[in-house]
Amino acid sequence: MAEPCVYLAGSRKKERGAALARMACLLQYHLIMIAITTWNGAVSPLFDAAGTLELFTESGVSKVVSILNLPIGEKIRLLKENGVDRLICGAISSPILASLHENGITVTPWIRGQTEEVYSACLKNRLMAVEFRMPGCGFGRHCKKDGRRRGRPA
Repeated sequence: MAEPCVYLAGSRKKERGAALARMACLLQYHLIMIAITTWNGAVSPLFDAAGTLELFTESGVSKVVSILNLPIGEKIRLLKENGVDRLICGAISSPILASLHENGITVTPWIRGQTEEVYSACLKNRLMAVEFRMPGCGFGRHCKKDGRRRGRPA
């Protein structure tokens, strides 16, 4: 029998490491539910415009839910009702991102690629690889910096 997972939350610097440790623990015990917003078999480029939500466990797809034309609040409610721990999506606005975090959902934004490839990369902890990052997005940060877009004054 495997040893139980233990992770400690600490300072802000340690929060990311603790979140990754928690993710590894949950995956190890098949407790995590991963949602990927999709459009035509790939990660939807914009959370708001996603046509479907594919829910995965470590063993594969468990459910596909249509979310086209649902208000944002309903999408978040659906994620919570289905026990989603982690959302993988393309672009997402800061207020929606904050709302998802407030509801206990870890978000990995600015991701692109075919749904199955992205899911596989998630399980292998490879989502930050160049081939899965949206064009123009830096490693681990949003496309905008300090509220400015490239080449435009604030």
